[in-house]
Amino acid sequence: MSESQAAVAQQLPDFVDLEVARRLHEAALAGCEYAVVSTQPGSGSQSNMERRGFRVAYTNVVMMRESPEIATAAQGGANGH
Repeated sequence: MSESQAAVAQQLPDFVDLEVARRLHEAALAGCEYAVVSTQPGSGSQSNMERRGFRVAYTNVVMMRESPEIATAAQGGANGH
């Protein structure tokens, strides 16, 4: 499997289609078999990429938890000072 990376972010809408098409064409000529994009789930970027023929393969959920020690320190320490 061949792979390549190309970044197209925050460009003017008129140029996005041309840039995506150009980079996909270059990747295909270089032997790449797959094109992958990464967006926030449910975002405008996801909708834009779906309109360009991409489909959701999977959703990656990133979770975080604030450390209780950090929360306590931010509130003035364990004794509330």
